[in-house]
Amino acid sequence: MYNEDIKKLNTEKESLENKQRELKNKIKELEKKQRAFIMMEFVSNPKDIIITAVKEELDKIAQKFKLTSIISVNNDYIAGYAISAYDNAGKMVKENFLTVEQTKRFLSEAQCENATVDSYNNIKISEDLPYENIKNNQQRHYEYTSLNGVQLETSFRLILNDNNWTKPLPQPLIKHNDKVITSMDNLFELCEEVKTLDLSNFDTSNITNFAGMFRDCISLQSLNLNNFNTSNVVNMSNMFNNCSAIEKLDLSYFNTGKVTDMYQMFSGCNKMKELYTSKLFDTSKVTCMTGIFSNCYALKVLDLNHFDTKNVLDMMFMFQNCKSLTSLDVSNFDTHEVVDMSYMFAGCNAISELDLSNFNTAKVTDMSGMFAECINLKQVNLNGFNTSNVTNMQSMFAECKAIKDLNLTNFDTRKVIPLGNIFSNASVQNLNIDILTTLLI
Repeated sequence: MYNEDIKKLNTEKESLENKQRELKNKIKELEKKQRAFIMMEFVSNPKDIIITAVKEELDKIAQKFKLTSIISVNNDYIAGYAISAYDNAGKMVKENFLTVEQTKRFLSEAQCENATVDSYNNIKISEDLPYENIKNNQQRHYEYTSLNGVQLETSFRLILNDNNWTKPLPQPLIKHNDKVITSMDNLFELCEEVKTLDLSNFDTSNITNFAGMFRDCISLQSLNLNNFNTSNVVNMSNMFNNCSAIEKLDLSYFNTGKVTDMYQMFSGCNKMKELYTSKLFDTSKVTCMTGIFSNCYALKVLDLNHFDTKNVLDMMFMFQNCKSLTSLDVSNFDTHEVVDMSYMFAGCNAISELDLSNFNTAKVTDMSGMFAECINLKQVNLNGFNTSNVTNMQSMFAECKAIKDLNLTNFDTRKVIPLGNIFSNASVQNLNIDILTTLLI
């Protein structure tokens, strides 16, 4: 009898302990909700927290929160998010605007159905709320294209162009109608007056297309891309094309291992003095480098030692008008697949020496204007050139006024049509060549 009583008491004790644990968990959840609602109330009325209102809200609602990325179109132009609270029937009972930092604090206190803060302290939204849930004078700042892409909403572009935006831009949505957003091509198109862009909040882990993203941002001076994840990007063509006011670009954290297209990526960045890349800037899959650095007038130093060009087909206009470069080391370039080298070094008028003896040009068909207007070029080593497939050498050495000696004894020009003007206005005094009958000056 005694043992049975002990057993019964132990069972009751265990039951009470379980209920106690359940109660403690419920209390924790209620405290969590309370803190979340206090925060929602606080960010709306920081000087007047209405505790009774918070309690009333707690009575109405189960713990269901969703996050919406928005902007507030008011005099402050604050970037941030809207936290929405829903009851058991799915009806929204409360919605408050939060800044980025407040949102992170909120997400640390309350469980949100569609958003979290990841290990890198970035806000991650699995799917945004529909536009209709955004109230008052708040609006979506991005619109969607039919090709799984995102673009700026028109009025938001006007805000940027008025140069009233100084804070980090809100995160573009990751999904739209259950489709993953993969493209940011031409995202800041027509932002011609924007001077500062801070995109440190952007989650770009799913993005494959950055083509023309900042093209023609002609007033852009400061660009923060510190948290960009570029590991899935395939297309960076025209990404910074004609960003003619920017003086420094730090892309040392860019992972470009999947990129195949860098067509005119930095073309027209004519005030850019500094460009920082690293070994992460992997070009091993790139097939097009046409004009990648063309018209970078102010660029004085360009480190290409980590460039892998084994798959590049087109180097046309690659360094055209890099007027401030005094030297260029391309000794590591693998050019065995290149077909077009036309105007590759044209207008590099500060370079005095080029060693291209390692170039494999067996597949090249066009060398027109390759060294045109290299007015200070004194020495160019072309000993390894195979020109047997070249059909165009028009103006190849035009305006090369500093070259005195030029050895072209290995040049085969039998397929070149036309042959005229190869040395137009050049000052070559000692020309070594074997096939005089096929090369007209």
